[in-house]
Amino acid sequence: MALFGFKSRNPNRDRETDETRLKLLNGTMADLVGQIEREKEGLNARYGRVAADAAFSLQALENRNSKKMGVQVDELTRSMARSRSRLKALDAQLAFLHRLQSQIDDFVRTATPDRPA
Repeated sequence: MALFGFKSRNPNRDRETDETRLKLLNGTMADLVGQIEREKEGLNARYGRVAADAAFSLQALENRNSKKMGVQVDELTRSMARSRSRLKALDAQLAFLHRLQSQIDDFVRTATPDRPA
């Protein structure tokens, strides 16, 4: 009968398979966090430059009352608002990934009690 021919896999092989999957998951998580942090760093740097440009443009606008400067200040203001919005989105993504990483860590501790921490 086929029923008696069933054999389970070696527990060491199962453990190795599980560890490989967890390493892949942790590597992917670390890569995503790194990508988001690099994007935030670049965006913060650009935001700082735009803020400085906006301050100089505003000062020039006050000194010359130039219509052209007013348009530039408006565009810089919109750009800064978009940057702030994107930074909030990136912070939310990072918070989500950190919560997810915590759940993964909890899973590893509870699902694989014989695995060293």
